[in-house]
Parts: sequence; structure tokens; C-alpha cells
Amino acid sequence: RTLARVLSQSAMSPSQRELARLCVDVARSLTTLHTRAVTGSVPPSEASRMASVSYRGGVDFDEEDSGDVRGGGVVFDAFARAGLIPALVNAIRDLNAAANEERGVGPGRGKGAGKTESPSEKSQSPSSVYRERVADILLDATRARKDPGCAASRSALCELQAMHGLLALAGSPLPSSTSAKLLRVVGHLARDDDCKDSMQRAGAMPKLVRFLQWEDPGTREEALRALYNLCRGDAAALEQAAVAGVTPHLIAVAAPDVFNKLGLADELGAATGANGGGTHWTKGAGAEAQIERLAPLAAPFLCDMASGSRKTRGELARHDALDAYLSIARNKPGASSPPGLQLAAVEAIAGWMRDEPWKVEARLMEDDAVAAVSAAIDPRRTPPPSPEVLDRLREIARESPRLCAALASGGAMAPLVEALGAPSSSTATVSAHATHNAGTVDWTGGKVTRRSNGRRLNASGVVGIEDPARPHDPRRDPTRTLAYVRLLAQLRDHQHKEVEESGRARDLAG
Repeated sequence: RTLARVLSQSAMSPSQRELARLCVDVARSLTTLHTRAVTGSVPPSEASRMASVSYRGGVDFDEEDSGDVRGGGVVFDAFARAGLIPALVNAIRDLNAAANEERGVGPGRGKGAGKTESPSEKSQSPSSVYRERVADILLDATRARKDPGCAASRSALCELQAMHGLLALAGSPLPSSTSAKLLRVVGHLARDDDCKDSMQRAGAMPKLVRFLQWEDPGTREEALRALYNLCRGDAAALEQAAVAGVTPHLIAVAAPDVFNKLGLADELGAATGANGGGTHWTKGAGAEAQIERLAPLAAPFLCDMASGSRKTRGELARHDALDAYLSIARNKPGASSPPGLQLAAVEAIAGWMRDEPWKVEARLMEDDAVAAVSAAIDPRRTPPPSPEVLDRLREIARESPRLCAALASGGAMAPLVEALGAPSSSTATVSAHATHNAGTVDWTGGKVTRRSNGRRLNASGVVGIEDPARPHDPRRDPTRTLAYVRLLAQLRDHQHKEVEESGRARDLAG
């Protein structure tokens, strides 16, 4: 409580400034000594990692707990009960003002306000060192998910005044390393379900979206991580993020190939200020590496928005997000992409098609969209499309006879027939005799004919021939083969006068 009272006061005078530094040292020593006594190691610190822009690879954007969570739990619980956690937020503000004054840019130092200092000179400011230490304490106090002490610290930061102060500090003129640490603290709060309501009431959503407009890549990355945790599984939060302007940023990261072709990013983002259109994600050194690192996070985020409210989908339509979904479904997933990314994109299209077919159908019938669907179901993809992806595409085709006809006449049937044993050449002629009933398929003179016997599917009529260039083997993957047959039957149905409401009547038995 004594530490909290001291740190809650203004620390601008030299004597108070020194006392505040001593209080920070005491708080850090309490945490370190207790953790060492319990676990034999010091608390995890991310100072060196957060001060740089290099991050770990992979897609674990939730940051797993590290070390023994018993370490600082008791101390952090005491910090929270004594009111020290909000006082530490206040201390960062005062120490930052003191650091600016010590460097000659604060009040009373007008003669040196225009002085340019190197990073090494700035790091020698005593108050700046302690400002970083306070940020490290907040990181350690909120990191562990299951520790009661860290949970109490997160609850203390969810108080309205503390939350406002934390978000205001992260957006103030702080060094990029300190801003990134504070945003990581916000990310720790966002992954706690008990804190999400408090964060939304404090107006965290639009403020986090504004951080996506910053030029500093580390700040943008931490803001995107926090937004992902805050919006995951929450339709109301997704709507808030969409209205705040997150959509162009997600498209720029998840589908940069189509983002550069839209041509409306700057115009659409002008209302939200500089970089509101997201064009800064694709500029500057290291932009490509950062997009590759963040795409596995932004793509599921963008796909979840299609299942949101009508207002959310309105923002998606305004930024041509359907093109981004087609790009995600078409492109080969990266090494760090989470499983099921193609399925998420196809499900986003299917859900949007069910709710607002008048917006989706016309776009999907265009030539480039049909080509994207054909590429998505190509059996030569690595990995090949899952049966779930093929079934979702069948549902989309079943919803719209016109779209079904466009896909059938636009080249989508060729990869389907090839998956069922056609020659590996993509120029093979797809005959009007394509099967849509029970039985297997066989190639005779370049045509697909139905057979009623139980002959096994084969690529060239000779049993036992393997094609290493074909990831999908119809003989070894009957579930995917059945999904290909169902989709082929649905596309064949467009030639009939009446399209059945359900495609189950023509599914293969069993």
C-alpha cells in the first residue's frame, strides 16, 4: 500500500522522481526474490524480445504461459489487493514525462528541446530505464492465464480508470518498445474472458484499430494480436472492429495479392485518418516478411467477420472482402498457416451466400471467381482440398442454379473429372456424359461414361499405376473421392430443367 501511495503521486520533482524509482526497484525485487524462492528462476521478461521487431515463428498468437506460474502469483495478488497495479500504470506516465525532461524535451528545458540524440543517449536517461522496468512488471503480472495472482492483476487493470490510462499511455509518444509492451499487456487482458466486457466498455476496440495505422511494425503487430483475442467468437466485438475500420488492414495482411488490385484503399480509409486504408502494410523494408508472419492470424479473423451482423458484412462488401476470401481459398497455404484455413474461407463465402445471395452470387459468376474456385478444387493442390471444402462448395452451388451453371461452363468440371481418374492433362475434354449417378467412372476415348460394376477408379485404365504428381489418389482416399463425385453431380444438374432442392438423391450409396 505504501508503494501504491507513492507511485500514485506526481513524480516530476527530483526528490519524488528518485523515490518513485526506489519504489519500482522494491516492487521488482519482491517479484524476483519470491519467484526465485519458489521456482529457482527469475520471472520471465520480454524486454529484449519486445524491444525488437523480430518475433517467434508459428501461429501461436495466444502466447503460452512460460515457466512455473506459482512464481510471482502471491506477490501479484498482493499487488492487486493493495492497488499497486493501477499505480504502476500511473508511474509509467510520470516516468515518461521525467525521461523527456531529462533528455531536454520536457517542461523547463526549452533550450534543449530541439536537440537530436542518438538511441544510446536516450537509453542513458535514468527515468527511461525505470519506465521499461515498470512495463516489464505489468507484463509479468498479467501473463499467466491460470495463476490467481495474475488473474487478480488483470482484474485490477480492467477498472475503468486504469484501462483508460493504459490505453492512453500506449497511444502516447512513448518509445516503440514501451508501446509494444503495453499493447502486449492489453493482449493479455483481451484473451481473458472476464476482461473483455470491461475493455469494450472502456472503448478499447477503436483505439486498438487506430494502432493498426501506426508506421511502427511492432506496434501494429501487437495491436492486431490484441484485436484477434478480443474479437474471437464475439459477433458484437467483430461488428465494433468492422465499424472502427479493421477490414482494410485485415485484407492487406490476409490477401495482399488482391489488396493491391482494389485501388480504393486510400479513398475508403481517408475517413479514419492517415494509413486508414491499410496501404502502409505493403510498404517499407520488412513488409513482406511481416505480412507472411501475420497472415495466419489475419485470415481467420477476416473469415470470422462473414458470420457477423449485417453491418459487419456491409463493411466487408465496401472493401471487396469477397475477393480476399477467394484468394485465401485459391492460394496454397504457407508453412505456418493454421489447418483449415481454406475451409474457413469457403465457409465464409457459403455463410454470406445464405444470408445475402444478391451480393455474393453476381461476383462468384465472374470469370476470375470461377477460375479461383477451379483452382481451389484442383486435385493437384498440396495438400488437396478436404472433403469438407468440397461439400461446402456443393452447398454454394446448390443455393444458386445460375452460379452452378457458371461453374460448370467455366471450367470447374475439368478438375473434378481429373480427380476421379482422368488423365493428368488439364486439357482433357469433359463430355456431356459425365456421371451423376451410382457407380464408378471410366475413360473411353476421352469421354466419361457410367459403369454399373464395382471396378476401382483408375487414372489410365491400368490398375496399379501411381501418379506422383497427383496428391489426391482416388483409390486411397474414398471420402474425398465421394465428395468430388457429389460436387460433379451437382454441377451436372444445371443442365436439367428443374434443379432439386437437395443433392442427396444422386449421392453414391454408402
